[in-house]
Amino acid sequence: MVQWISEPRKTPWRLRRLVVQIENIKTKIKDWSISRILRESNDVANGLAKAGVHRETEVVLIYDG
Repeated sequence: MVQWISEPRKTPWRLRRLVVQIENIKTKIKDWSISRILRESNDVANGLAKAGVHRETEVVLIYDG
């Protein structure tokens, strides 16, 4: 996913809509970065990802730290 955000043209067609939405959000944020963190190293994000699969509404969290 990190590669697709960095190079949207390489995104598989099934995920392009999601990447376009991310691109739109990026234009509204002055300074942003994205990095890959292995699942085993980030239990909190892994738990949120699992919980997000079962959500009926969309949630966007922006961390400004």
